[in-house]
Amino acid sequence: AASIQADDVNRGRRQRQFQETVRPFRAVWLRGELNKNDFAATQIVLDGLRRQDDKAGEIHYFQGELYRLRGEPGDGEQSIISYRHAIQLGDVPPETHRALGLVCWRSGLHAQARDAFEAYLAGCEDAPDRAIIESYIHQLQ
Repeated sequence: AASIQADDVNRGRRQRQFQETVRPFRAVWLRGELNKNDFAATQIVLDGLRRQDDKAGEIHYFQGELYRLRGEPGDGEQSIISYRHAIQLGDVPPETHRALGLVCWRSGLHAQARDAFEAYLAGCEDAPDRAIIESYIHQLQ
């Protein structure tokens, strides 16, 4: 029984080490997965990552991106849910707020879109698209 517990502890330690090693590269990898437009395969990847680390806001952000890019019926609402969950968990790229703003705007949720765009600009002082996001905010007032 003691050796089984030691194996479990070692397995857990190795899994945490692997996640820490991969984490800095995960966003680039997931963005590449989404760019393939093979949403079924990307969903399998996201499901596996979520099983390993459900508290990672970044994974939920990419789930929202999958929904936003896929654009099937109901995906707009699902992307909003995923982005909000990602933001709630924290440790998300500032683009999460921008993506949430875009989907909310398309869904007619103008106040929520404006709030998300403002959060994006607040979290990304050197946003390369600052001028266009500011114009979106102005249009939504």
